[in-house]
Amino acid sequence: MATAAQAASPGRLLLVDLDPADATGAQTPGALADVLRDVLQGDEPRVAVRAGTALVPRAVAPTPAEPLGLPGGTVLLTTSGAAGDDLAAATARHLVAERAVRHLILAVGAGEGAADPLTGADLEADLEKRGARLERAIGDLADPGWLARLLAAAPADAPLAAVVDTTGDPAVVRHLDELTRETPPAAFLVGAPGPSAALEALIRARRASGAPGTVLTPAAWENAPGGRRPGVAHAALAAALDHADEPVLLAVPLDQATLRRRVEQGTLPAELRDLAPRRAAAVGPRRATAAGTALGGPDLPRRLAAVPVGERERFLADLVGAEAAAVLGHASAEEAPVDKAFKDLGFDSMMSVQLRNRLNEQTGLTLPATLVFTYPTPLALATHLLAELAPDDAGETDEGAGILAEIERLEAALTALGTDAGGDTHARVTQRLQSVLWRWSGAAPAAEGEGPADGVIDGDALASATDDEVFDLIDRELGAP
Repeated sequence: MATAAQAASPGRLLLVDLDPADATGAQTPGALADVLRDVLQGDEPRVAVRAGTALVPRAVAPTPAEPLGLPGGTVLLTTSGAAGDDLAAATARHLVAERAVRHLILAVGAGEGAADPLTGADLEADLEKRGARLERAIGDLADPGWLARLLAAAPADAPLAAVVDTTGDPAVVRHLDELTRETPPAAFLVGAPGPSAALEALIRARRASGAPGTVLTPAAWENAPGGRRPGVAHAALAAALDHADEPVLLAVPLDQATLRRRVEQGTLPAELRDLAPRRAAAVGPRRATAAGTALGGPDLPRRLAAVPVGERERFLADLVGAEAAAVLGHASAEEAPVDKAFKDLGFDSMMSVQLRNRLNEQTGLTLPATLVFTYPTPLALATHLLAELAPDDAGETDEGAGILAEIERLEAALTALGTDAGGDTHARVTQRLQSVLWRWSGAAPAAEGEGPADGVIDGDALASATDDEVFDLIDRELGAP
């Protein structure tokens, strides 16, 4: 339940699993407080405290190992039949071309489509060209006697070097395990069709007896249309052969470009951070709790100074929008438009405080908790931040920041009112706005040496105008009918 709540509110909840020993007083309250203080200052969503040390979950790539060679040996390759033909064929070619296998026994489970396995694949001819011999057998993979006869068929000069099972059937794997436990081959690899506690338990028991064994859980293809994707599955099986020291492997295709982008956006789950490209991890934001941004940080004033004066407000608006999206749990800053009111984006008082804290960290300023109520849109807030961060360059922004913020507030109120306003209300509001605009435009100074400001009617000129000139003026100002 706690994990579900955390997923629903990214960046707002921290789960801490305390050491059971703390309940018995094995650790002093002061030491525990120090650990928790460090945890709270970090950005990990889940932490376990054990013996005074904070531990975090991480998915890691297996340590690179020396390629497993199987020169001159025999490999038993099991497949369930037609559904596994492509995967079995690709695996067989890999074993011969990359592992120097010279004798392959292909055991195909009897059933529909099994009478002519690998039809059209030209597998046997292809392997013969590479100097390898392929023996095919069709039978009941659940029959331990039949499997025993296949294993006994390995010639003396090419003993059994590996067993590769692509069926993922616990019953079949159990028979293969029992038949090879006494004289284990160099590799015993099982490709599971999905997560299987039974297969994992079987492999761990096999390894406990001293025999090698690895089960590959293929997350890479378990959700693919039609089940397994042979190309991905084959690549995963081929790589797993080099990690025979691992009991359980998870096959996950990693898109490095996507990982890099998610790091820079701050949306990569903490558990996957160690899989991201090192450079991306180094330049990514210090916090990674949701959408995040790489725009801010301690050097924000320096980076802001490098932005052209006319683009600084937009730069800060993008920063505010990205942080707002992070607070809301969005994966992209585009989901928090800078001209949309915080209230309409879904902000509440708690989110307002969280945004304030994030902006304090990004800008180095001390901002009030009522920030989103004083400056109702990310753009209005960016105008305020610009005045605070670059007062010398703000120019007219300093003088007009308050007015512009009020206009933003008014615009947000009008947008919220929308079509709910009745005809009379809409007419009165429109008339009042036009009146304010006309008075403001009339007060705007004209450029030196020019006539009245554009859009301002000159009273003296109007008094002396002809009828045709008056009608032309009306057409220009109010639009021709």
